[in-house]
Amino acid sequence: GGSKAPSAAAAFNSVVEACARLGAADRAAAWFGEMQRAEVGPVGQQTYAALVQAGAEEGKAAGDEERVDAAGQVLEAMLRDGSAGVGPDPAVFIALIDAYARIGLVDRATLWLSRMKKAGLRPDRTAYSALINAHAKHCKATRDPGRIRDAEGLLREMAKEGVRPDKVAFTAVIDACAQCGVADRAEWWLGRMKKAGILPSVFTYNAVMNAYAKRGKISRDPRKIARAEGILRMMEEDKQAPDLISFNALVDAYSQIGDTDGVRRWMAEMERARIAPDESTYNMLLHGYARQAVESARETRDYGPYLKGAERTFEEMQDKGQRPDVYSFNSLIRASAVCGEAGRATKWLESMKALGIEPDTYTYSGMFDAFANARRL
Repeated sequence: GGSKAPSAAAAFNSVVEACARLGAADRAAAWFGEMQRAEVGPVGQQTYAALVQAGAEEGKAAGDEERVDAAGQVLEAMLRDGSAGVGPDPAVFIALIDAYARIGLVDRATLWLSRMKKAGLRPDRTAYSALINAHAKHCKATRDPGRIRDAEGLLREMAKEGVRPDKVAFTAVIDACAQCGVADRAEWWLGRMKKAGILPSVFTYNAVMNAYAKRGKISRDPRKIARAEGILRMMEEDKQAPDLISFNALVDAYSQIGDTDGVRRWMAEMERARIAPDESTYNMLLHGYARQAVESARETRDYGPYLKGAERTFEEMQDKGQRPDVYSFNSLIRASAVCGEAGRATKWLESMKALGIEPDTYTYSGMFDAFANARRL
């Protein structure tokens, strides 16, 4: 290398760098290939950096593993090049780590983080946060608790290295814990976030609250649901206004355990907060009444008040301008079926068709049960 005139090297460096800076990563790579074939050198540090950053950014935007790998190969060449003025650049490593993390290649992002540190460079908040977020997404997709430990380890490493974790990093860890059902761990990190002087967002609070609400409805444990309520109150104390997602998490939890009083209480809270219930809110209440009707039919046969409650909810839903869907009708048909009310179930099926809503397999299964139960009772 370096056998051509210095002016040729300067010209190639300028063209490659200009293409890269303008976002034309493919064009920059083509000129870089020409430069190598012509044995023109040295390649400038800024040229290498621009190539890596352009390729990483383009690969990240397109979700293209090959493009990001190509950017990594350029960085490998940069590290091997012993020419004067060529050396490691923190921004280049960070661009590559961020790209791999964003497209979900966590192991490769981790490898480049390690190489960055071995090169004597200090990863910044962007690199750590991107990698933590990637671990969190992987955890949510696979429910692999090992990824939570990896994300937590990086958050601790940030603090140890004197890099202050930001809202993105904390929220990623909290959301990963919440998605994997580790509600108490999510709440612990929420406390750490607040101690660090970072105000959690509504999304962050909702993640913790949803985790407790899901635990409560699955285990039918009112204490977990009460803990979810406590998180909402904490949100309010921190001057963060709960949104529709916040309230629906509690409405859903109470509906799943058949506590329609709890559902109604939180719907009243929604009204006070001037948040209108949506289709999902009413479907949750319908489900709660249907569940109570089913349980009463099996135990005491005193299911009438719950069927009427479901029907009143259906009317209220329409009065509020919320269009019923197949889920709404299936709740009503299922409750009528278990109670042996074949006539009621048939009425709901006819209403459903009149609204142009296509019955599904659950609808017809409910109708079959309605007539079978009516003959038995």
